[in-house]
Amino acid sequence: MKKILVAAMAVLMALPATGRSMRDLLASESGRVFATLPVATRLDMIDYFDAGRTPALETVTGGSATLTALEPAYARVELEGAGNIQLRMMAHGRDTVIAVVETVALPVADSRLTFYDTQWRPLETKRHIKPEPTLDRMIERGVSRAERDSVMRAVVFPVAEMTFEGDELLVTPRLAEFHAADEPVAALMRRVLRPLRYRISGTRLVSSFRPS
Repeated sequence: MKKILVAAMAVLMALPATGRSMRDLLASESGRVFATLPVATRLDMIDYFDAGRTPALETVTGGSATLTALEPAYARVELEGAGNIQLRMMAHGRDTVIAVVETVALPVADSRLTFYDTQWRPLETKRHIKPEPTLDRMIERGVSRAERDSVMRAVVFPVAEMTFEGDELLVTPRLAEFHAADEPVAALMRRVLRPLRYRISGTRLVSSFRPS
C-alpha cells in the first residue's frame, strides 16, 4: 500500500502546472501544510466528498478532520477543535500560485497566510499580497493619534482571522476577543479596528476595501 501511495504522489507532482486540479494539489502536498493528515487520509476525504459524504477522519494526533469544501479553485479542511486549513488557487496565464490560510482556534481564531507554487515550493509572501495586512492598516481612518498609539502599545500579538470568500480574502482582527479579560482594552479594539479585504488579481491578492 505504501508503494502505491508513493507512486501516486510521484505522478501527481509530475503533472504540469496547467494540468493541476485542486484535487491533485490537496493530495500531493508533502506534509508541510497537512502535517497531521497523511496522503492516504486526504485521498479518502476526496473519495468521500465525491460520493456526497463528509465524514470526520482521524488525524495522526488522534483528532479528527473533515473536508468541508472542494471546488475547482478552493478547498477547506476543518480540524475539529483546532482550526482549519484553506487552499485557494490563483492563476494568470500559465502561472498558478496556491494561497494557503492556516487558522488555529485557540485561544481565539488566528491565521497565517503562505504561498506555494504547484510543486509545493514556498514562495515569498510579499510578492503575492500587496500591501501586507499589518496591524496599522486595520486601524480605522480618522482615529486619533493617541488612540492609534494606545492600540500599538497594547498589542503584543496582532491576532487576525483570514477567510476566503469567493475571489476575495477577508482579514478580520480578533484582538477584542483576545483582550476580553481587559474590558477597556477590548473596547478600544472594537472601536478602532476594522477588517481588511483583498481581491484576487492574477497570482496576487491586492487591497480592495474595508467593509463597514
